[in-house]
Amino acid sequence: MRCSLIAVALAVLPVLAHPAHALQVPLKQDRIESPEGTVTGYLFGRSLAVADFDGDGFDDLVAMEPGATAGGDLWAGRGWVLKGPAFNPVVKFEARGPEKEEYLGSGGCWTGDVNADGAVDILVGSYEYKVGSQLDVGRAHVFLGPDYTVDIVLQEPEPKGGAWFGFSGVLADFDGDSRDDVLVSANRADVRQPAGVIVEGAGKIWLWNALSLFDPMSLKKPVLIGDPQPLKDGAFGSVLAVEELSGQPPLDLLVTRNASTCCPFTEGDVYVFDGLGPGILDKAGQSSLDGVDAVGSDIDLADVTGDGVLDLVLGAPLSDLLACQDAGRVVVLEGPDFDRLAFSLESPFACTGSYWLFGAKGLVLDLDRDGDQDIVCKDPVSTLSSFDLVEVFWGPAYDSFESLGDEGAPAHFIGLGVSMVSGDFDGDGFDELAFGAIHGNASGCVYIYDPQTLTADASEVPVSTGGDVTFTLRMAPEDHGKAFVAGLGVSSSKPGIVLGPGSFVPLNPDAVTFAGLALLTSPLLEGFLGRLDQSASASFTLHLPPGFPAPLIGQTLTVAAVVIEPDGRLGAGSSAAEVLLAP
Repeated sequence: MRCSLIAVALAVLPVLAHPAHALQVPLKQDRIESPEGTVTGYLFGRSLAVADFDGDGFDDLVAMEPGATAGGDLWAGRGWVLKGPAFNPVVKFEARGPEKEEYLGSGGCWTGDVNADGAVDILVGSYEYKVGSQLDVGRAHVFLGPDYTVDIVLQEPEPKGGAWFGFSGVLADFDGDSRDDVLVSANRADVRQPAGVIVEGAGKIWLWNALSLFDPMSLKKPVLIGDPQPLKDGAFGSVLAVEELSGQPPLDLLVTRNASTCCPFTEGDVYVFDGLGPGILDKAGQSSLDGVDAVGSDIDLADVTGDGVLDLVLGAPLSDLLACQDAGRVVVLEGPDFDRLAFSLESPFACTGSYWLFGAKGLVLDLDRDGDQDIVCKDPVSTLSSFDLVEVFWGPAYDSFESLGDEGAPAHFIGLGVSMVSGDFDGDGFDELAFGAIHGNASGCVYIYDPQTLTADASEVPVSTGGDVTFTLRMAPEDHGKAFVAGLGVSSSKPGIVLGPGSFVPLNPDAVTFAGLALLTSPLLEGFLGRLDQSASASFTLHLPPGFPAPLIGQTLTVAAVVIEPDGRLGAGSSAAEVLLAP
């Protein structure tokens, strides 16, 4: 295994200005609470993961609830699989023999397939698990799909208090046997060096080959992946990421050190392990990341600079900015060598105190499907205030932003972005954002931000005088040139209807729906049956004559569209647009 240490001097650090941005695809916020109701201290949504568990074309959401009571044990923790597109039905899972104060999922959760049976398995870290009087020993579980009633318990070979085993993890096929292997970090574990010297809090990572999970003897003998240069309180393994950096196997492993915002250290490093074969073949020299502290608190890989090569996007939440201590920033290192800093991002709001911690969590994705990657960052605004925001910086220039989380002002979302994932839950070709939030009583919830692919130029129309409402439809780029049909109803957009694999329309069919289908070619519904242009866009207009439809006064008209595939199947559905039928 070849290991290199990413390090670059920040002598001149480009920082971008941030004018506001008009969304090409607006985002609508929705909220998910624990299926069994909100309970103080349960922390629903503390960690999240995404996968299509049932192969129906809709991504599903894993949400951990580490403070929940399970099996009668307080704070044992539990998890949920919430099925897209409506996040219902749900599957609850918990450890076999739940233990008090394990806080299942406090470290995180990750998805994969460890036994190649086609079912999604879930790795869950519980770094706060205690053994007797030893606190924060930690352990992890692999829950086997599809029903998650069986779990494989993973522990350090020599468990010790304060090791935080289960703080981070990943499921990935490192050896090419079509089974995902398991990596779990103990990022505060002590490390014994060959000379017998103990390096406290240096951190380590353990690797289980997928087959070893099902062999009782091998289960107790994982492979150790250590920091080539252990440091006291180094926290090696705070964050793990996997990618084929060369574009071909084997997978490369990225590991952060000195990156956790919960511990008293400053600068951070990122190691790249080229495959996971035996030994370390070489290691690059180290230099400091001047002015960038806790670098690697979160990692993502994407082509941010637009040159066709993956870049490394790193959170650095303990970075000082002028007089603002630990204000935080996000740094972008150009690929393929990650030895040149492209630019950094900072909070668009003026720093008002210490411990801002901007960039502690983040994502990179093409949110508006314009072909350019966008950067999503947690922005606490100030940890002394009562709310958090999440900023979306729009590519390719990243000089404009959109703030999420202030929709309910002044009742802001406390702890928004404590966890972040993205997935196409409704099958429309646009990823939704899912953010965990703590809330004041630590009950927790998940906020979903859904790109709106159908918008209306009016929120209401007076029935007495009549009027026109024009709808703008913008579907995913791959749907360009396809036919579509729009429908309407007055029975709300929830829960909606699944029309087939990956085809969902947020519309509940009723008498108005069937009347509309009969009037598709009438002047009332101009363009409701049409074809998307080369940009996958279209518009259509509802023409209401005066006094029509009088029986529906006061009701809300829901309109949604669905793509028609070339073979006649129904494809992706749009979001819903709502229009009030006023008197």
